[in-house]
Amino acid sequence: TASASAILTVTVPTGEYESAVVATKPSLWYRYSETAPNLGDPASNSGSLGATGDGQYIGNTTHPVPGALVGSSDQAASFAGGRVAVPYSSSLNPAIFTIEAWLKPAETGGSLTSPLASMQVANPREGWNFYQSATGWNFRTYNLNGTTAAVNITGGGAPVTNQWYHLVGTWDGSVGRVYVDGVLSATSDPTNIFVNPSAEFTVGARSDGAFAWLGEADEVAYYATALSDAQILAHYQNGTNA
Repeated sequence: TASASAILTVTVPTGEYESAVVATKPSLWYRYSETAPNLGDPASNSGSLGATGDGQYIGNTTHPVPGALVGSSDQAASFAGGRVAVPYSSSLNPAIFTIEAWLKPAETGGSLTSPLASMQVANPREGWNFYQSATGWNFRTYNLNGTTAAVNITGGGAPVTNQWYHLVGTWDGSVGRVYVDGVLSATSDPTNIFVNPSAEFTVGARSDGAFAWLGEADEVAYYATALSDAQILAHYQNGTNA
């Protein structure tokens, strides 16, 4: 292993995917490589926020399990009703952001489940979340308009079980976008957002613990920038081509 960059607070294995992520400077980066539960079973953050961004495994989770990256000893986490919860921080709710993850659904169907979220679910809603739906990956943002989403776009087509997807949502301050497997798949009309003011950042369920998602998640990263098409494609290519 080698120290990847001064922006990181932990040692990161050297590799093309890791190098691409480091170059785009994540605030949060969960590699799910914890080999045994420590006190409280924390999920370690490899991003620039360091321990401030450490999460907690809650409920029915298994880690580590084999990861998404081709030709890598990368690890992942499996969710079967549990989640990783990260305490609220204003640093995790910037006005511009990107959320990125590799996701492998364990089930599909008509019910919505939420693999990623940072939202205040009470009416009126603020923040953002992803749902896995029967027709694709649904990205929503909220702007205090009751429970109605400001951005509500779906991309990628119907998810298939036991297949890894590279999922990215970006918000550039005006427009939301969904990328699936490196390709821009949906774009919103211009609108606005009110960022999450108090709720946890979560993986494996919505911020309130509802809409639990079943499957495996890997390389979850969060950026205080809107990654470009080229950067997102490079991440996908480096993760799928050993």
